[in-house]
Amino acid sequence: MIKNRYFEMIKDEKLIELYTGNPSRFYTALRVYLNTQKNDVFAAIIRIADYFQDRKNAPEVLEIINNVSVDKHSPIALFFYYHHWCVYDLQVSRMEEARIILTKMKACLIGNKEPLLEAEYLLRKAGYVQGDEAEVLFIKGLSLLKLNSIHYLNNVKTLLDEFSQKGRLQDLNKKYMDAMSTTFVHHFSFIDDVENGKIDEALRHEKFVFNHKEKLPITVELRLKNLKKLMNLYLGIDNKEELESWILSTWALLNKKPSLALSSAKDNYDSYIENATVITSFDRFALLRAELSNKNLTAAKRLLVDYEKRNWKYNFMDFFYARMELLNNNPIKAVEHFKIVLKTSREYDAMGRLDFELELALELKPKQIRFLMESGLQPSKKGKLQIAKVAPLNQIIKKDFGIERIKGNSPGVISVKEDIVKFAAFDIPVLILGETGVGKDVIANAIHEESNRKAETFIAINCSAITESLLQSELFGHEAGAYTGATKAHKGIFQEAGKGTVFLDEIGDISSGMQAALLRVLESGEYRPVGSAKPRPVKCHIITATNALLENRVDEGTFRMDLLFRLKRLVIQVPSLRERPDDIKYLANYFLNYNKDSTDKAILSPELEEAFLTYAWPGNIRELKNEIEKMRLLHSEKSYYTIEDVTFLPKKSSVEDLSPASPKISGNKNEEFTSDINLVEMQTEEAVFKSSGSYFRRIENIKNLFIKHKSISRKEVCQIIGASNITIGKDLKKLRIEGFIKKMEPTKSPRTHYFILAE
Repeated sequence: MIKNRYFEMIKDEKLIELYTGNPSRFYTALRVYLNTQKNDVFAAIIRIADYFQDRKNAPEVLEIINNVSVDKHSPIALFFYYHHWCVYDLQVSRMEEARIILTKMKACLIGNKEPLLEAEYLLRKAGYVQGDEAEVLFIKGLSLLKLNSIHYLNNVKTLLDEFSQKGRLQDLNKKYMDAMSTTFVHHFSFIDDVENGKIDEALRHEKFVFNHKEKLPITVELRLKNLKKLMNLYLGIDNKEELESWILSTWALLNKKPSLALSSAKDNYDSYIENATVITSFDRFALLRAELSNKNLTAAKRLLVDYEKRNWKYNFMDFFYARMELLNNNPIKAVEHFKIVLKTSREYDAMGRLDFELELALELKPKQIRFLMESGLQPSKKGKLQIAKVAPLNQIIKKDFGIERIKGNSPGVISVKEDIVKFAAFDIPVLILGETGVGKDVIANAIHEESNRKAETFIAINCSAITESLLQSELFGHEAGAYTGATKAHKGIFQEAGKGTVFLDEIGDISSGMQAALLRVLESGEYRPVGSAKPRPVKCHIITATNALLENRVDEGTFRMDLLFRLKRLVIQVPSLRERPDDIKYLANYFLNYNKDSTDKAILSPELEEAFLTYAWPGNIRELKNEIEKMRLLHSEKSYYTIEDVTFLPKKSSVEDLSPASPKISGNKNEEFTSDINLVEMQTEEAVFKSSGSYFRRIENIKNLFIKHKSISRKEVCQIIGASNITIGKDLKKLRIEGFIKKMEPTKSPRTHYFILAE
């Protein structure tokens, strides 16, 4: 009897009813059903839901998803499956896969008018897109949910949180705040008030915000604490313990110490990025305020470009534009921007924030502030000010083509360029081998552009970023009705590319099923869309790439030898950066002066050049490029860069470098001094060992990892040791031959494989 009752629960109408009323009942029903029945879609939903709670074993989630068959499930059941999958992808930043899943969610909605499902689709799409479009989609999705349902209230909280962080609560319909409990009304009002500088109002909400019984996510609790720190600065309350964090930069500006503000903001720049979910919107712009206060116009412009890439928006952005125009001797433009700031401040009752921003603008003289205020009250010229996107000064846009994309003059790079030109003339598949970050995608583009297919489409796909169950459909397409939810035909990449080029990156990570399918394509020159009985010819050029040792994977039984033979007909082996030291200095100077005027050339100090030459560069060119760009961003005012301007290299330490804040081990001064010396020596030794790239030292460190942790994955070893996947792969193979470790393979997918210490 009980079994029949829960069997009834899995029908579409019941699924919607349960999910609409209370998600916990929805999951309970699925769990009970799975106790007696097999259902891979339901099992996947439960595993993803469990991941949302414990955040453990993400690879296992993907493995379960890969084993789901969608053929025998209703569109409604599949919608819930895709919905959970999309939420998972958005949380772990698998954005390309999320895009594909959204199309499948939409296909499941064809012929179905259920408001809940349409709402969930719009809410997930809002999580994928950015900017104003996301806000429109989210509010539209919210309007389709049942008022005061759990889904409605949870999503209203998300909306209120987003708008309160931007100081824009008043832009929302009052009905959203009316739907909240008293605790959350105080909560969101407090955030909005602090961001807008309404400190008196924020104080009235404070006691309710920090003395309640509601359970909040840890990220929200941390952000509230940071808002309180900001509020204390408004009130002139100094807490020295709090000044160790990124709030120090703002404190320094309030105390007229622009140099300290700048150094602190630079030191905490990575924290602003990594902790974006817990810092305040105000704190995100600490470095920009510090650069402007130090009159570093170029640095400020570069930062604005960086903020634009991250889609960071701020109500007072025009205030920063106004400050920049004053530094650039454009007072008329500065006034026009300031008028927008005044208008915004009045609209959002944020004059307190404007006062605070003016106090932090140390480069502005009293007469300049008076000029802005008086001029800002005058009527604007007819027409709306169009704010152009800001780019760094003296920027020269140059786009390379073909082998011009490949930078370097070493013998290894010259050989790669020669191979590109030679292989581009053939239609035979090309395999590009090389470590992570060497630029395999750039080489694939160059091959396409050097070929007679350059006028055709170039399509790249990262095979490891899309699960096997989606990859086949993405590559080969499917016919209408091929499976549940496939309401219309879908063109695959091979068809979309036409006579162009398809680049399959991370080919070493594809499953055995996909290997067999790709082998058929390479052998027959044909592919078959899912659900079609008729093969179609492949007209595109196929280029593949991997950072894996495919021969090792053949030995391990995870990669087909016949496929490897097909792929290796034309091979380009890309040397790592440490194998081409002659190019390191060239590339560093290229990235340092990229898009800069020749009269504004920057240079590296001899010490920094030497440090670059001795560093192992586990991330290769990508790492070098990222570090140079970060150095330029944090030190745009400079044209001469020293080793102190980078943070990723081990610093040379000396007794004279020790600060008074060094750790104290004993009360005796001589013992303290000796201990500090030992500490420096220890830190220096560890830094040298980690960055030396020495083979025996690396093997020793890997062995120590296994002795300490017993089991560990290849990816974890790579991240901890700081070496490439190929290098670590060779090391692990050696340790397996020695009998020091064993390889564990829970499934056929390489993503689930790991190694254990042999007892």
